[in-house]
Amino acid sequence: MVSNRAKASLLIVGLASSLFLGIAVGAWMPSDDDFFELRKNFRIFGAVYEELVTGYVKPVDPEHLMRVGVDAMLSELDPYTSFLDEADNANLDMITKGRYGGVGLDVGKRGGKITVVSPVEGGSGYKQGIRTGDVITTIDDQRVGPLSVEDVETLLRGEPGTAVEVVVEREGAPAPLRFALTREEIDLDNVTYRGRVGPESDVGYVKLERFTRSAASDLESELQALTETGEMTGLILDLRDNPGGLLRAAVSVAELFVEKGATVVSTEGRIAKASSTYRSDRPPLLPDLPLVVLVNGYSASASEIVAGAIQDHDRGVVLGTTTYGKGLVQAIRSLPHNTSLKMTTAQYRTPSGRS
Repeated sequence: MVSNRAKASLLIVGLASSLFLGIAVGAWMPSDDDFFELRKNFRIFGAVYEELVTGYVKPVDPEHLMRVGVDAMLSELDPYTSFLDEADNANLDMITKGRYGGVGLDVGKRGGKITVVSPVEGGSGYKQGIRTGDVITTIDDQRVGPLSVEDVETLLRGEPGTAVEVVVEREGAPAPLRFALTREEIDLDNVTYRGRVGPESDVGYVKLERFTRSAASDLESELQALTETGEMTGLILDLRDNPGGLLRAAVSVAELFVEKGATVVSTEGRIAKASSTYRSDRPPLLPDLPLVVLVNGYSASASEIVAGAIQDHDRGVVLGTTTYGKGLVQAIRSLPHNTSLKMTTAQYRTPSGRS
């Protein structure tokens, strides 16, 4: 039988292998001094971890202890660099592809209770009859009162085809309502509304909710559909409450409005491949149409890149309140056991040099 100490030692060797493989794959090789410090401190960390797991007075959960150590290390950096476990990795599809396995319930805290903000049309929750305002009390017999919104969302999500039982309290209902829901692949729309506004209905309006891989093509299709309904005297692009998404998606969206060859954004990082200048490589879709971009304090990241490019090139007017002010670019690095590291690799600047 292998002793606990031997198992811990094997784990340290595995972690070391993963670390140095990650350095090679990441195409960054430290200097001799940095390499010495990296190796020295990793050995110290590994030795402390091994001693605690194998010899502490009370049994220690190795996974929890490692996670505490990782979180403490990352807390020294910016708030956007984070470790992603298996559940967090599942949420990446929602960010990058606009899809996830779930029951189609948008939830939030209202009056301190986990409440259904809106069921996604076509989702299992919508089809089974869950309504806006329903208060979720349990999910698979687990009470959700003390949980965060993020924890509840994790419980609701999972592999498409799996079942989850949700119990809700509904105003006017004499007893809690129980729903047997089936997780399905939920596709989230980048463009959540397209229409015309103004006294003459001659101003186009488009609400862009997120920046997934298909954001630019979706937006272009909606803009073309607007032009087919008649002449427009202006366009409103609504980026309020849009938290951002993919850098490349932001560049592609900006390309729909700025001149070909115009700088959209530049990034500056520690390593060469993190520093780049992105320029539009296509003609704009509606070059002469007056444009207004709406933003607020929850417009972040990719939203700020698009608004900044449009403003700096005098392509349109940006209206609203001060945006979130993130100014940083993250990359995802794959780690062992279906985990990842979301790491800030660069800061970005608008065409005029603003960060």
